[in-house]
Amino acid sequence: MDRPVLLCGLGRVGWRILDHLRAAGVRVIVIDFKAEAKDPRLEGITFIQGDCRNPELLERAGVTGIGGAIIVTSEDIVNVSTAMLIRKLNPETRIVVRMFNQNLMARLGGAVKNTIALSVSALTAPLIASTAVTGQAITAIKLANGDRQIAEIRLDPASDLIGRTLGDLPTRGLTLVALSR
Repeated sequence: MDRPVLLCGLGRVGWRILDHLRAAGVRVIVIDFKAEAKDPRLEGITFIQGDCRNPELLERAGVTGIGGAIIVTSEDIVNVSTAMLIRKLNPETRIVVRMFNQNLMARLGGAVKNTIALSVSALTAPLIASTAVTGQAITAIKLANGDRQIAEIRLDPASDLIGRTLGDLPTRGLTLVALSR
């Protein structure tokens, strides 16, 4: 991605997202109300302190040239209003919004096109349950046809699953992608 990603909100979720974007080599511009520029975790990051709902701050952050926006404050109304403002300033960029109440985003309809609302608890609940049951969950992802968990399950060399094709396996509503030795 040539263009930077705008990250609004540096709470628990925002800091982790920043770490992942940084690890992926993505340029990030951060707007946060509480963080301070002298925080060593922001070294090398374009940081603007303030309210992400402020159009002047968004313009100073270069919102018209961003490749995407991630809005993860802890307040749905702040996230929705920021998404709507970003959409007004940049009609094409993809926006990902953290929502506690995902129905709120669905009700906005076309007002916030190319916007994806995700619930941290909705994404992590299946992962936690899968880890409890299998001990092997790696992550959870959201796809158009529903949430999916990714797990690595090691088979005992004597397992009756060895040598069978994926199509032969009973999945009970699961999607199996690959088995390896």
